[in-house]
Amino acid sequence: MDRVQRDARRTGFTQASTREIIFRTQRLRYDAREVSYSFPRPIAQADEVAAFDSGEPSLDDYLRRKALANHIEGGSRCFVTTIGRRVVGYYCLAAGSVQHQDAPGRVRRNMPRPVPVILLSRLAVDREERGNGLGSHLLRDAITRSAQAADTIGVRAILVHALHSDAASFYRHFDFMPSPTDDLHLTLLIKDARALLGG
Repeated sequence: MDRVQRDARRTGFTQASTREIIFRTQRLRYDAREVSYSFPRPIAQADEVAAFDSGEPSLDDYLRRKALANHIEGGSRCFVTTIGRRVVGYYCLAAGSVQHQDAPGRVRRNMPRPVPVILLSRLAVDREERGNGLGSHLLRDAITRSAQAADTIGVRAILVHALHSDAASFYRHFDFMPSPTDDLHLTLLIKDARALLGG
């Protein structure tokens, strides 16, 4: 069993015949009762976001005030994981681009100016759920959706703008490469994303 397969099993993902990564409903102990995380899905009007607290005010405020409206209007797509209706984690995807001088060599090679990317604009987990692997689950789901989108539209990589060095370290663990001009801007080639997912 290789590293990707071991990690997939550990984090609750399994490789399906279609090479999609399946987010299994994960059971855990929470406040002395058994609960389950939902499969990541598009945000909905009925989702409870008021109590969400990631410890990063900008990420919390976006979820409470803008995520649903931007999702509906098409500015970005927001996907949430819930316990019941309470959102405990989310991420957002949008179309984007990166200038050649800001992209690692592997990303900009043979690409137009600017390089087309999918922007992973936000990813956050409620502080009460930290340590359960939920952030990794959400990132893998975001990578999976991005790789699937790249089958239909031209896109070179996934781009993230990390808030700080700790967040950047999280993404580097999943093979994201820092920009030559900003260590907090990181990219993951689509072909590397597929390899990470076992495709």
